Amino acid sequence: MRKKEREQKEAIALRQQGHSIKAIAKELHVSQGSVSSWVRDVKLTSAQRKSLDDKWAEGRWASARKASEVNKQNWRNRRKEWRRAGIEKAREGDPLHLKGCMLYWGEGEKAGHKQVRFCNTDVDMMILFVRFLRESLCISSDEIRIQIRCYLNNGLSLDAIEKYWIDKLGLCKDNFYPAKVENTSAKPSYRTRKHTYGCCYLSVYKGEAIQHILGAIQEYGGFAREENQW
Repeated sequence: MRKKEREQKEAIALRQQGHSIKAIAKELHVSQGSVSSWVRDVKLTSAQRKSLDDKWAEGRWASARKASEVNKQNWRNRRKEWRRAGIEKAREGDPLHLKGCMLYWGEGEKAGHKQVRFCNTDVDMMILFVRFLRESLCISSDEIRIQIRCYLNNGLSLDAIEKYWIDKLGLCKDNFYPAKVENTSAKPSYRTRKHTYGCCYLSVYKGEAIQHILGAIQEYGGFAREENQW
């Protein structure tokens, strides 16, 4: 009997036992296409089909879990590299870098792992922080997103308030999310009078940037923290 005929008979026998085409091809060291053509007339029982479906589903979930773990480990490794870069930058003694990181330590959100989130009503503080992003972290204006949260009983329109921040920060309308207008009473309170132009919320969706800042903060502060301690 020729080799191909023997393989074909073995493939049919294995298929009748309920084996998958992939498993048969692997067992006989032949292509799945060959196996598929050899066994196309073999009818599987309902139990055999269910068994194959269950194995396929189990294998798919196992592959997904493995891929997920690989992705998580790769992300952890990247975060460590980015934090090390922040530590190295802090050791250069750049004043602007120090100021930006210290501002973020005090006013920024430290819980996130993938984005920079910073807010304040002080326009000069926001100007300095945007400068830090651009010059120290090489963040382009296109990567910066702003949302203004304000009251409208200060004699200014929403357009005027947004234009104020656009001009001060050197950005454009495309950088701005729709503003959030807070509820106001007829008589403005001390708080609303004081913050005429509202509060500026800045975000940069870049994991490299936030991890760099967090690493640098630890270097400047002389302490070490695990990632889940922020």
